Amino acid sequence: QLELAVADTGIGIASDRLERIFDMFTQADRTVALNFGGTGLGLAICRELVRSMGGEIAVNSVPGQGTVFRVRLRLAPAQVVPVEPARRSVAAPQADARPLRVLVAEDNPINVKVATTFLNRRGHQATVAANGARALECLGRETFDLVLMDVEMPELDGMEATRRLRAGLAGEANRYVPVAAMTAHALAGSMERCLAAGMTEFLPKPLDFSLLAELLARVAAGGTGAAAPEPAKSPAPQTAAALEHEAALRRLGGDEDLLAEVEEDFLRQYPRKLRLIRLCSDAENWDEAALAAHSLKNVAGAVGAEAARRLAGQLEDQLRRRDAEAAHETGMTLKKNLDEAAAAIRRSRPSPANATPQA
Repeated sequence: QLELAVADTGIGIASDRLERIFDMFTQADRTVALNFGGTGLGLAICRELVRSMGGEIAVNSVPGQGTVFRVRLRLAPAQVVPVEPARRSVAAPQADARPLRVLVAEDNPINVKVATTFLNRRGHQATVAANGARALECLGRETFDLVLMDVEMPELDGMEATRRLRAGLAGEANRYVPVAAMTAHALAGSMERCLAAGMTEFLPKPLDFSLLAELLARVAAGGTGAAAPEPAKSPAPQTAAALEHEAALRRLGGDEDLLAEVEEDFLRQYPRKLRLIRLCSDAENWDEAALAAHSLKNVAGAVGAEAARRLAGQLEDQLRRRDAEAAHETGMTLKKNLDEAAAAIRRSRPSPANATPQA
C-alpha cells in the first residue's frame, strides 16, 4: 500500500465544509476564487482518479493552520523492464547570434516543453506565464524582445492580454514588443482577429521549429509584422491518419528524444483530458469542457494525431454551442481515434520481448 500526504500551512477549511470540497465546482469559501483563482474542479478530479485506481482520499484541516490531504493506493509491485536502446537525437542547434528574452504565455505543458526546449537550445532566455494575467504581470516587471502568446488561455486569453498590453496597462517598457499569436484555429479570419488585437505575428499550432526559427531571426534582425501565412481550412477529419509520426518529427526538427518525451506526455494526459470533458459536460459546465477540449486538441496535435486533433476542435465548437448530443457522438469518435494513436505510439517502441539480450 502506498500513502501520499500533501500538507500546507494555508487558511485551512472549516469542519462543516470538509464533506463538500470534493464536489464539482465547490470551493471552501466564495472568496477563494477571487483571491487565489481556480474553479473548484481539482479535488473532484483527484477523487475520480483515486477511485478509478481502487484507492481512497481523505482530508484533515484546522482553520488558520492548514490542511493535509492523504491518498492511499493499493498497488502491485512494478515489473523490471529492460532499458530501451537510445533513440536517435539530432545535433544541438547552433545558438543564434543574438540571444533574445522571450516570454512564453501558454497554459498547455506540452506546448511549453516544445517552445522552451527550442528556445533554450538556441541560446535564448525563456520565461513562462500560464495565462494572460500572469503574462501581463511579467511584462510589467521585465523587458522582453518577443512574446509567444497563446490565443486561448484560462482566466485571461491572449487576445485580451495583448489589447491590455497595447493600451499600456502593463507599463511602457514592453508596450510595443512583438507579440506572436500561437493558435490551433485554422479558420478564415483568425489572423485578422489576432492582428486587430495588436499581435504582430502568427504561429500555427502544433508549433513548427522551422517557422519559429524564422520568427526569431526576424525579431533579432529588428523586423516585425511579417506574419506567417494564415493556415487554410483543414480537410475533413476522416481523411487524416490516426498518427502522423514523421510529420510530428519534422516539426520538431528531427529530434526523436524530444518527440519521445512529448509522446509520453500525450499517453499520460489524454485520458485525463477526456475524463475532465466528461465531468464538465455532465455538470453542464460548457465553458470548462470546451477549454479541456481545446487543450486536448493541442495535446493530440503535438504527437501527430491529426484525426484526433481535428475531432477535438470539432468537439470544442460543439461544446461552446452547448450541443450536448453532437458533442457526445464526437466525443465517442474522438476517444476511439486517441486510443488508436496511443496504440500506434506503443507499437513503434521496442517491446521487452524484442529487446536485445545483454551479454
